Amino acid sequence: MRVQRVQPTVSANPRGRWHWSSLLLGSLWLSATLAASVCYLRLLQPPLANDLLWPYYNASGYQTFLIDLLNTLLETTPDTSSVDLQSVALEGHYDSLLTSAIVHPTYAMALLTTKLTALEFAITSLRNLSENAQLFQLPTQYCWVDFNQSFELAHTDARQARCHRQYAANGAVYLESLLRNTNWKAAVAASATSTNFWFAIESGLEASAMGARWLDAVAAVTTSVQDEATVWRSHGIDSYSYQWQNIKRPGLVETATLVNALGLQTSVVLKSVVRTNGPWVMSLFSPSLLDDIRLVSGCNASLLRGAPHYVLNTLCDGRVPVSFESFLESLLQMSPFFRPIGMIRDALGPLLSSDLYVVPIPESLISLRADRVTALYGAWNASTADMYSTLETDLRVTLVPPAWSTDLVFYGGSPFCLYGAPQTYVQPPFTSTDDCSTQSEWTVAIPRPSLVIAMSLVHDSIDAICAQQSRRVCPETLLAAQKLLPHRQIDPVLLQNATTALKPTFEC
Repeated sequence: MRVQRVQPTVSANPRGRWHWSSLLLGSLWLSATLAASVCYLRLLQPPLANDLLWPYYNASGYQTFLIDLLNTLLETTPDTSSVDLQSVALEGHYDSLLTSAIVHPTYAMALLTTKLTALEFAITSLRNLSENAQLFQLPTQYCWVDFNQSFELAHTDARQARCHRQYAANGAVYLESLLRNTNWKAAVAASATSTNFWFAIESGLEASAMGARWLDAVAAVTTSVQDEATVWRSHGIDSYSYQWQNIKRPGLVETATLVNALGLQTSVVLKSVVRTNGPWVMSLFSPSLLDDIRLVSGCNASLLRGAPHYVLNTLCDGRVPVSFESFLESLLQMSPFFRPIGMIRDALGPLLSSDLYVVPIPESLISLRADRVTALYGAWNASTADMYSTLETDLRVTLVPPAWSTDLVFYGGSPFCLYGAPQTYVQPPFTSTDDCSTQSEWTVAIPRPSLVIAMSLVHDSIDAICAQQSRRVCPETLLAAQKLLPHRQIDPVLLQNATTALKPTFEC
């Protein structure tokens, strides 16, 4: 049998029109899908570029602005407050590749002295102190050794009375608050102050049965933080406030947790300030316990008022000291005190016995500032924006009393600097960094928002304000600033409350 191969037949039109149509539709679908994917990725790119999924959020501008915003709120808003971020106005440039956040140089000190005053925070901080001589360099002047106020430590009768009137509720003025929460015996034994501390503090306590019992009791404290705070409160103590000092400038790392709408969190560093050494010149007014111990170390005397060998009743260097100032007088070879420091002493009281507490910003002043800022930016339009842009960015002025004349000389201005020569210009007051090595004229750079707000609050004539200024730009700038925020917009209640809160009060 023979098999014949059959030749295949080929259709003249193997693919119909539907086939080509499907290819076209498929190509269009693929192109549309790719285009949609590209568009979708472009839409997602801004939020996906950061962990918070916030569009266009970056570290160079957006984050810097947010840090400045939060830093402003931390300084001017009460704790635990809820704030609408869109109601806050800031002036700055955040569109460059390199931007830096603004950190107020005194923020860390203000935080330490006015806000971080809770007992639980203080107790935890004391227990975290390292065991060295710095235990006795805390920025406080002690009033009493013990919570029962049985053993007094103030340098003068006037300050001891002031302690009773003003500071009894402040745990920082009791040495017991430190000794109960630190291994002070180990710190004393490991330092060069062991013998001096015994003479200055322990010997006066051991001179009485009550003092000896107190020493034994305070060395055996093992309370929890909450129980320790309860003990403090049982003695009428409700806060722990340090004094201002420039021995050590405190360090600070402050962070904020940002949470987006999906609950995703990220941490942002708001401030990172390194702890640094200061010039120490404030010890003239408010010495640390270590300074006091060193003062009496050569006398083998006690700092406890009423102790048998109290320093002001004990022979020292061939004489009995009349006061703690006697040590300062011989140390600085100033007898009597020359006139400028004498005037300060007459106003503030004896040296080595002042209390340098930082006054918190009054709430009424914060409210007035917020009202003025809202009035300034709330009435913003093209005309005011143009006028505002013509103002000096930072108007530099010299701060001079109205009665100042060229035939006068100025002593100071820091009360901590004793040896500066008199100058023909006004000098700046004290700062945390001034080591008294140079003398300079007091000039201040006033930012535009502050200038406009200040001009809306004063009624002095511009000629009077600028009378002591040499630059012609002063009256021109002040006149323009005055037009931006008229007086009639001020809330009189806010103004009165702020004025009342700012009235100075002094007590020696």
